[in-house]
Amino acid sequence: VSVDSLADKFYKGRYAGAANTAKAAYATLENVVPLYGSIPFTSLKPYKETSQAKKKIEEQMNTIQKESVSITDKTVKTNLLRLFMMFQYVHLDLQIQELKVQSKPKDEIIEKIKELVTFIEKNLDKGLFILTGDNDLARFTKKYGLTNQSLLD
Repeated sequence: VSVDSLADKFYKGRYAGAANTAKAAYATLENVVPLYGSIPFTSLKPYKETSQAKKKIEEQMNTIQKESVSITDKTVKTNLLRLFMMFQYVHLDLQIQELKVQSKPKDEIIEKIKELVTFIEKNLDKGLFILTGDNDLARFTKKYGLTNQSLLD
């Protein structure tokens, strides 16, 4: 069994008629997140590159939204919503990365981090995000390197 054929079965099983959209969406995530996202030990990329990556995310978000309008199956629609929410998270993450690479004021970056944490908090029941409830804003602020603490602390 090849990984690609297994992935295709996943897309068809979870997204049915929207399988091709989902496949393209996951490919976009695979190409953007490891290079431009805030994964630990990933370096900031120049603003232009990060902005282009964010544009790819926005384009895919639009495609997912358009696709979900025509879907009538409740489960598939829910799965597309979850996929869309993954993109919302990445979009917010890339906005934070853009602010950082532009050396924007710390307060401005923290406001965007608050927006990200609030987004996660509002969607905890959707089965995508986990927060400890133990000062999540401080943890995310540390994640984005706005404290002197190491991510390994």
